[in-house]
Amino acid sequence: MGIVPHLPALRRYARAAMGSAALGDAILASCLPALRGAKADRHALLRALVGAIDRSKLALMARGNTLPEAITRLPPLARHGLLLTRLEGMAEADAAGLLGVTQARLAEALAQAQAALSALRPARILIIGDGSGHLARVVRDLGHAVCARAANEDAAWQAAARTQPDLVLAEVALPDGGSGLSAAARIIANDAVPLVLVGDEALAVHGFPLVRQPWRDDALRQAIGLALRGRHGRAG
Repeated sequence: MGIVPHLPALRRYARAAMGSAALGDAILASCLPALRGAKADRHALLRALVGAIDRSKLALMARGNTLPEAITRLPPLARHGLLLTRLEGMAEADAAGLLGVTQARLAEALAQAQAALSALRPARILIIGDGSGHLARVVRDLGHAVCARAANEDAAWQAAARTQPDLVLAEVALPDGGSGLSAAARIIANDAVPLVLVGDEALAVHGFPLVRQPWRDDALRQAIGLALRGRHGRAG
């Protein structure tokens, strides 16, 4: 039977390592002769496939910002260590043996992978104001989550304490006539959470990132991305 029973697992690994089904299938097809010459057990076949992937330049074609594409841009040891332990369910000792490194070195590479991918975790964003729901739609279109919406200062303060957001997105003029700036300032005085304001140009003097009205979706998306750059994941 040879490698045939192992092909589904090898295809799954190749697709994950290459960041796409098409590239994964291409690399698997290109290395089938080498795989047929390997010992027909899981570890030997994965070792041969890992070597073929590392020698290939096809992974350079994955240029997007999705999680699968980001995995392809990890250093080889971090990428394969992550996939072997998370996708294939290998113990770290077994994965280290397959990759020819010490378990301590693999642990370092796994920590590197987690740090590199943590920024891709969807952000949890608290929205203050947004009676129309337009801000929430932009946030969700970016792949982030609206962890809470608040219409006034007290509700915003309570929501921030409850949800610990990664970002506060606040309209300056709130539906009840209150100030989103005051609500946001109260929150960030207690917790150094990034803030993006949507409001009048005159408010730029306060020193907060400001998307001026009338605002465009692309300007808001850019402001959110810049505010979240370099953030660290929060618990919750």
